[in-house]
Amino acid sequence: MGKEICDNINPYTHLRDDFIFFFDKVVKIDLKNDDFDFDIIIKFLEKIYSLKFANEHDITSWNDYTFANFKFFIHELFLYLIAIGLKNENYVFIEEILYSAYFLNDPYSSKNEPKHYNSFFGYIDNKIKSYYNEANSNNFLSPMADLMIKRSPEWFDKDDLINADLLCHYVSVLPENKYKWFPITYIYQKNKRFDLFQRLVSNRHFEKIKILFNVNTIEDLKKKLKEIAEKDNNPLGIGYQNSSSHVEPIYNIIDVESIGTTR
Repeated sequence: MGKEICDNINPYTHLRDDFIFFFDKVVKIDLKNDDFDFDIIIKFLEKIYSLKFANEHDITSWNDYTFANFKFFIHELFLYLIAIGLKNENYVFIEEILYSAYFLNDPYSSKNEPKHYNSFFGYIDNKIKSYYNEANSNNFLSPMADLMIKRSPEWFDKDDLINADLLCHYVSVLPENKYKWFPITYIYQKNKRFDLFQRLVSNRHFEKIKILFNVNTIEDLKKKLKEIAEKDNNPLGIGYQNSSSHVEPIYNIIDVESIGTTR
């Protein structure tokens, strides 16, 4: 089944590339103006989420593997939206995606409550690991992450995709967020510097990206970071069980006392 899942991912590559190209053009526009309707993007994500379920397909027989390719595809498209926002430094765009409520059509849920962006996380490692590792003669920590990185377009910076994954994680660990996001691609991060956060010494930069932390002031952000540090039971950071590499905690990559100390 692993081979079938991987084979069923590849036909959507051209569609994904067109998606990236289109939204890259859109996000270069200043989306702060009132003319852009962000609901278009939110409703698009809500719609593709339904592809994970049988009621969106004309089939009568299925199992847990049947829609694994769509789980991968949805996860991938979501990350590319965030990556496009980072690439173009359009933080309003990113903030809308990460903080909007999603009303998702889930036939297995009796509650029609708004959902968090973590709903677009589509874990399929357990379904493709055996096939993928054997086919590539390697023992990948995450075949899904490896496939996502390897199939990224040559013309799109992989670092933006990895940083998008990390940003989803770091926003998810903020005190007000209940659901977490595991950044599966973090092991492919070559440059351990996360400029988006390390530039927070600049007050100007803080004003640009403060919406990503859902704060208004530097003191608000400091308070959140200190609260995370105090409650964190894993100060070395999260990571794969069999890896020496970990995701640096957000309170370690941001120098709390230096936030906004320069122009």
